[in-house]
Amino acid sequence: MLGTLALAATLVGTGAATGPVSASGGDPGPDVKPPTIAFAAPVSPWGSWYGGNVPVRISVEDNVGGSGVAGWDWTLTGAQTGSGSSTGVPATVTVTQEGLTTITVVATDNEGNSATRELPVSIDRTAPEITFATVVPEGASVNVGFGYTFSYGCHDVRTIVASCTGSIPSGGVLPTSTAGPHQVVVQATDIVGNTTQRVFRYTVVNGPLTAVAPPTISGTAKVGFQLVATGGQFTPQPDTVGYRWERDGVPVGSGASYVLRPADAGARLRVVATGHKAGWDDTAQASTATPVVVTGELLVSGVPEVVGETRLGATLSVRLPTIDPRPDAVTYTWLRGDTVVGHDATYRAGPDDVGATLRARLTYAAAGYTPRSQETAARGPVTGGLVVSAAPRITGPARVGATLSATPGAYAPAATGSSRQWLRDGLPIAGATGRSYRLTAADAGHRVVVRETGVRAGWDGVAAESAATAPVLRAVATGRATATVRKRTVRLRVALTAPGVVPTGSVVVRRGGTAVRGTWTLRNGVAEIVLRKQPRGRQRYAVRYAGDAAVAPLPLAVVRVRIP
Repeated sequence: MLGTLALAATLVGTGAATGPVSASGGDPGPDVKPPTIAFAAPVSPWGSWYGGNVPVRISVEDNVGGSGVAGWDWTLTGAQTGSGSSTGVPATVTVTQEGLTTITVVATDNEGNSATRELPVSIDRTAPEITFATVVPEGASVNVGFGYTFSYGCHDVRTIVASCTGSIPSGGVLPTSTAGPHQVVVQATDIVGNTTQRVFRYTVVNGPLTAVAPPTISGTAKVGFQLVATGGQFTPQPDTVGYRWERDGVPVGSGASYVLRPADAGARLRVVATGHKAGWDDTAQASTATPVVVTGELLVSGVPEVVGETRLGATLSVRLPTIDPRPDAVTYTWLRGDTVVGHDATYRAGPDDVGATLRARLTYAAAGYTPRSQETAARGPVTGGLVVSAAPRITGPARVGATLSATPGAYAPAATGSSRQWLRDGLPIAGATGRSYRLTAADAGHRVVVRETGVRAGWDGVAAESAATAPVLRAVATGRATATVRKRTVRLRVALTAPGVVPTGSVVVRRGGTAVRGTWTLRNGVAEIVLRKQPRGRQRYAVRYAGDAAVAPLPLAVVRVRIP
């Protein structure tokens, strides 16, 4: 606690009094004395030092018979800064900052006389420091009965240490007569009351356990296999035994078992058994190292399978079986028969594959494991359709009786054979499958197309159609008309022929410019016309064929006769 307030000595400002002082109480004369400044602060534990906040009361008085205090100003400098003023009323300023702070007061009376006074105030809030000196690290274990000197010291940064005491004297010996946890407590207090404590902890043990028999390792020294540690005997009997696995001396795991990893391949492993018992030092002993760890074997369940459509242009891939552990890499070799055709994870069937089978050979690789290969079953044969690069063409006139010829189309790859079918308005024409086709009466007015199918061994055939002809025109007939006259009867004979077709239909006759009544029909291309009671004299008969569905109309001839 801070001490009781004490009145600081007053400091009178500079100045000189002139003239005699009247003993009878007359006029005292002019005021030449400065005011008096007083500080009231708690009693300091040491010099001007305190352990906490310091309230300082400031008061100013003028001398007896003086002119009176006009006012005063105060300022704080150093660790704490600030300022203030008063017209004569006492004020309290509290210093709170750690370190040295100086309070400066300047007071003035009504005659202009002034006085200045300073008060230093120091605050120390920092506890002392405690240091240990011993060969035993904090938290370490020491053996029963061993003597270790333990020294400690206390130091304060701002003030001085008032006390530095411990549970044993500094320079004494650490107690080690009994096993178990121990501690030394040191406490320090500085002159202003700041206190700290530090504890030094250590454990007294009975010494190390004695190794009796090392641990042993069982299991196969092969990646992926498990090693098991057993044994490791000590005396006295430990509370627990822990195991640490080492690869060529480098720790890689803990526990009673260890599964060999890819990184262990080519190295030797051993297990270190450590005995633990309360009150005793741990003791470790190592097993004999294993043989050099060999690479493991990948475990494969099932076989790979080629998936996808075995058709020209299709992409094939491989469905992998279950592999343990999962391989780091899979290499692919695609084979057409026994010929290698690719090395990617997928394969696109090309023209050379059509008609052949495809399979894949796979190799699995994983660090620490022996590579393993498998082959898929063959798939196929690969099918593909020929591609039309040029359609067939039709040559020849589109007229009944004419013969049309088909110029073959072109295919990729080249077709080794082809077949044809002639179509009339898109419908097959019975029996029309040759390279040529003679147009019949049934084709008149219709369009004709040839459909060609290209074939090649191992490939799907492909059909291509030519462009259609123009509508097929009727045949052009040729013929003649002859006349015989007997009395007034005229006999006309009309004979017509046309390519590939026998004309049918009717024939009309005109005499002069007048139509002769009657219609005559061709039979096998011939019509016999008998005209009776014809006018006498020279007559002119015009004969015209009217045409039929397959043969175009035709004006035949003009026959002139003389009727008696």
